[in-house]
Amino acid sequence: MVVVPPLREQIAERLGKPVALSTIYRMLARNGWRLTRPLPREILRRVRTGKKLQGNLDQIVVSWNNDRPLRLMSQDEARFGRIPDTRYCWYRRPVRPLVYAMVTQQYTDAYGAVSPQDGCFDSLVLPHGNSDCMQIFT
Repeated sequence: MVVVPPLREQIAERLGKPVALSTIYRMLARNGWRLTRPLPREILRRVRTGKKLQGNLDQIVVSWNNDRPLRLMSQDEARFGRIPDTRYCWYRRPVRPLVYAMVTQQYTDAYGAVSPQDGCFDSLVLPHGNSDCMQIFT
């Protein structure tokens, strides 16, 4: 990990003249470095709670009384849809045409689950995003 301002000072000292930050950034990018930002607090909080998850998983694995393998999956759902919008139209003055907006909302919901352990992915596309469709997916 490199912090740019101290590096800038060292390069300026060796060259004997000031160096712009953009020059340092371009030099690092040219040599395969990339700019990253520290993780936000909420992500760090989620990572820390992963220790509880591991402990709970260990208890579940021990108490698993089934011949089938146990697989942890993370699921999410998304809604895809379209809403047509109205457009302007050209017409001669003084007549002003009536343009009716067809408000048709069409949605499709997609459900997906992935197992981070082995990369297994399951998905299902259903017409609604309600608890009944979620029960069908699970």
